[in-house]
Amino acid sequence: MIRILVAEDEVSIRVPVVINLELEGYAVDYVENGIDAIRSLNNEVYDLLILDLMMPLKSGEEVLDVMKSSAITIPTIIMSAKDTPQDRITGLKAGALDYITKPFIIEELLIRVNNILSSQPPKQEQTIVAIGHCTVNFKSMEIVNQDGQAISLTAKESRLLELFINHKDEVLSRSMILSNVWDEHENPSSRTIDNFITQFRKYFESDPKSPEYFVSVRGVGYMFSTKK
Repeated sequence: MIRILVAEDEVSIRVPVVINLELEGYAVDYVENGIDAIRSLNNEVYDLLILDLMMPLKSGEEVLDVMKSSAITIPTIIMSAKDTPQDRITGLKAGALDYITKPFIIEELLIRVNNILSSQPPKQEQTIVAIGHCTVNFKSMEIVNQDGQAISLTAKESRLLELFINHKDEVLSRSMILSNVWDEHENPSSRTIDNFITQFRKYFESDPKSPEYFVSVRGVGYMFSTKK
């Protein structure tokens, strides 16, 4: 299901936006300030962000700056009362894909949301994926290495691999990984992720000490890289 984060502090705007997005079949979370927006973006995986510029604690511009510095790449629609051409140019230059000025008709926003989402490459669930000299079969939950040996994957290994593959070349924070792979009651630690990455490097890397595919991003988390 497509997940959307709405960052808007004005109730009279946020409520109808959230309701209408949910009626369209989207899974919607919402926050009322910039700090919570950044926290949600770090902890969850979203397909789209709808961002107000004038929010308390941190502005929409500051949220975009944090996204850029943290390599959080999520299609973004700005909705703002700032309506000059320069405001729109500034917002688009900051990384937004679209800009809609308040007040607006909900139907127009829904069309813009649909246009952006339909233009994004689909994240397809793949049954068989090649990583280096190995092949991952998610249906049988096993890896076949270059020697033809089959290695069984645990359920957690399979879920974590799928997360990385669906977000290849994107930096995933530790908190994002934890919230998308582990349930709340499991209480995993950041060290848990490190152990899984160490194991993945043993499975897939020619030299686990100089990884090509499962790359550490200092102070943030990890990235599954397909760029040579």
